[in-house]
This record gives sequence, C-alpha cells and structure tokens, in this order.
Amino acid sequence: LALGWCCIWFLLHHILWVVWQCGRVPLRCPSMLDRYRRRLCRSQVYCTLAVLGSIRLLMRCRWDADDLLHIFDVEHQVLFTMAVGHWLVAVWEDMQCWRLLGAGMDSSIAGSM
Repeated sequence: LALGWCCIWFLLHHILWVVWQCGRVPLRCPSMLDRYRRRLCRSQVYCTLAVLGSIRLLMRCRWDADDLLHIFDVEHQVLFTMAVGHWLVAVWEDMQCWRLLGAGMDSSIAGSM
C-alpha cells in the first residue's frame, strides 16, 4: 500500500505541475527552482488530504484516548501509508533541490548558531 502511494505521489509530482502551469510546461529539464515548486504544489495537496482525513478520523471517536488507540481500521491504514508515501517522495524531491533548502543561509551563518 505504501508503494502504491509512492507511485501516486510521484505521478502527482509531475501531473500537478502541468495543471498548476495551465499546460505551459517546457519540454526541457526543469530547473532546480521548478522542481522545488513542484514539491510545494504536491505537498499542498497532501496537507489538504491529511487534514481532511484527520478530521474524519477524529469525528468518529468520542474524544476519548481509548477510541484513538483501539479503533484502528482500513481508514487509518490508508492515511498512514499515504503519509509514508508522501514523506518518501518528499525526501526524493528534497535530494533533487538540496541547495534551496538552506533558504539563503551559508556555512558562515550555520557555524555561528
């Protein structure tokens, strides 16, 4: 199931960017900044689905800790494997644009912390 979600998130990495750009995607290899924008676009979809899924799960319980611990079913499995797939693809995306993850910080700034 997690592998299936990895495939879905990987496809969304490419498909959502075409939708986001209204089909104006060049055929050349995207720049590092475009790859990072793809990651952010896909992450927005994941975050929306995660919030909706968590609201649905919390609405089923009676706000009791026992309900959260003992009621584990297919919905939990789907949402948790969706999260695993998202984070595996996010790590792959971050490895492609690792220079942008410093947000403008260089080694001199990092060394002073």
